[in-house]
Amino acid sequence: FYPVVRLFSRIISWNVCGITSPIKQSKILQSLQHHKGQIVCLQETKLSARESEKLKQSWVGSVHYSLAQGRKGGVAILVYKQFQGTETCLQSDLGGRYVLARVTTHSYTFLLLAVYAPTPYEHSFFQTLVKLCSAHKDSPFVLVGNFNQVADPSLNRSPALAPRPQKHTLGIPFLLSALDLVDAWWLLHPFERDYTH
Repeated sequence: FYPVVRLFSRIISWNVCGITSPIKQSKILQSLQHHKGQIVCLQETKLSARESEKLKQSWVGSVHYSLAQGRKGGVAILVYKQFQGTETCLQSDLGGRYVLARVTTHSYTFLLLAVYAPTPYEHSFFQTLVKLCSAHKDSPFVLVGNFNQVADPSLNRSPALAPRPQKHTLGIPFLLSALDLVDAWWLLHPFERDYTH
């Protein structure tokens, strides 16, 4: 199981806030190569099909994507050329919101769901994710992405907000409960305040 656990530490998720600029795209791909991600999930790519295919360069062996709608949304899964395993795209959302892939490495298979949730909060979108995951109960799965949600406003907001039920706090608890999931970050860092932006 060690190679599989090591792979999980090599899955990178990044909301790139658009990579239509060739310069920005090049810098992001260089940074990802430096961080040695085996599988990279990008959110808010804002790319067309033709532009998404251009991500397949340098260290990237394959690309699976859900197209942006105009210049909104877009999700991509990039797989390292020397990835020791196989990956197959099972489904991509027509709205540029998610990509579901089956990944097999070292005789271990799991599903990877890369997500870019809409804002403002849409409960129907989170229900769709639950249905999608429930339809594939045969394999364990990993959910990554930008859910445009916070699990705990007192820890995840700067400045901290008093905990109260708001739409921006409903999606993650719903997913965790409905799918019996664990948030790996919060399991390992229950009291840390950290964010990417």
